[in-house]
Amino acid sequence: MFDAQMKFTGREYTTTFAWLAMAGIFIPAVTIVVSPGRLGVTLAGIGIIACVALAWIIWKKSSRLTIPSIAKSEGGSNG
Repeated sequence: MFDAQMKFTGREYTTTFAWLAMAGIFIPAVTIVVSPGRLGVTLAGIGIIACVALAWIIWKKSSRLTIPSIAKSEGGSNG
């Protein structure tokens, strides 16, 4: 059923989502609870930028991978 030429795409998309979740949910929540002052907001901004940058790097790296297809290639047998 599955073509032997397929490649495993890995779990990089999960890592990308985790970094984005950290940037969008976790860092602002911790900042509000721990240090809502100017220093806290500045550190949160730096953390958000770092998380988004890491997510973007991982996304660019993993988006080059080929997503496998269940269908046989044109040159394959129909047997």
